[in-house]
Amino acid sequence: MDLQIGIIGFGARSTLQEEVHRPGHGSRISAVCDLAPRARDDARALVPDALVTDSLDELLASGVDAVMVLTPDDTHAALSIRALEAGVPVFCEKPLAIDLADADAMLET
Repeated sequence: MDLQIGIIGFGARSTLQEEVHRPGHGSRISAVCDLAPRARDDARALVPDALVTDSLDELLASGVDAVMVLTPDDTHAALSIRALEAGVPVFCEKPLAIDLADADAMLET
């Protein structure tokens, strides 16, 4: 059974989805969350079987095994912490955070 991967942010860094969307070979993207309608349209086109939503709560409740945070740098901490608090492992695109306090908060969580 493939790991179910959620993608948070399907904009400029969305090409990283190519690294994890390998249905039948260990992992697949099962959910995408982005606030931008165009990004959601792009996700639907590239990953038509995935849940595509603008709600992080919906993505986290969808049964994903892990998430990739691919959003703008200043949002990494808040989104990663929400996922970690929901018990979902996180891959966060660099930089981890934009200041030391946020990075510390992520590590503490």
